[in-house]
Amino acid sequence: MHHQYHSPVSERLGLAFVHIPKNAGTAVVEALGLSPHGHCKASSPEFRRTLAALGARISPRRPRAFAFVRDPYDRFLSAFRYLRMKRSHWHSDDGSTAYGLLPEHAIVGAMRGVDEFADWVMALFVSGRVDSAHHVSRQVSYTHDPRDGHATRLVGEVYRLEDGVGTALAALLGSDGDAGAVPVLNASSGAGGWVHTRRSREVVETVYRADFEAFGYPMRQG
Repeated sequence: MHHQYHSPVSERLGLAFVHIPKNAGTAVVEALGLSPHGHCKASSPEFRRTLAALGARISPRRPRAFAFVRDPYDRFLSAFRYLRMKRSHWHSDDGSTAYGLLPEHAIVGAMRGVDEFADWVMALFVSGRVDSAHHVSRQVSYTHDPRDGHATRLVGEVYRLEDGVGTALAALLGSDGDAGAVPVLNASSGAGGWVHTRRSREVVETVYRADFEAFGYPMRQG
């Protein structure tokens, strides 16, 4: 039973996963056999309880917290595509998945393009609500302490999605084992061939500046 955990864990591996939305987290959970699914910020009381419960179960080992991060430009487009989808691994409108359509679907699905999405995200940012809309939240809101302006990282091991999930999991596991082939789950898809515009790049660079700085992603020129 894992009801005491508020974030995906592996007692065997001593791992607690900070699952940031749209960063291949569902695939990571499945590849490592973590339980349960779900999103939990490292600064939250729930995640602290997860670490305490896991630590008690695996003592005298210490639990390790890890997360995957992603290039903010790519994550922005992935979130746009995902919020427009009528069917994903988790969400659908026909009752065949664990959850119904996301509440943002009606808003984002009606948008005519990336610029409208960029304006919506910017409005959330200006109003101070962007980190409450978890598919477009800043990644630092999951990995860092907001009490000091996200200067302190609370997750011990952070891996970049662009380096390859399999490669990262091999580094994470070390001699503890092999995750094997990593499935592609809950991917964002859909027609449209959406690409960035000048407006969307400006919004990404403004809203997610802390992510660029915290995780070493370069801002693109032009």
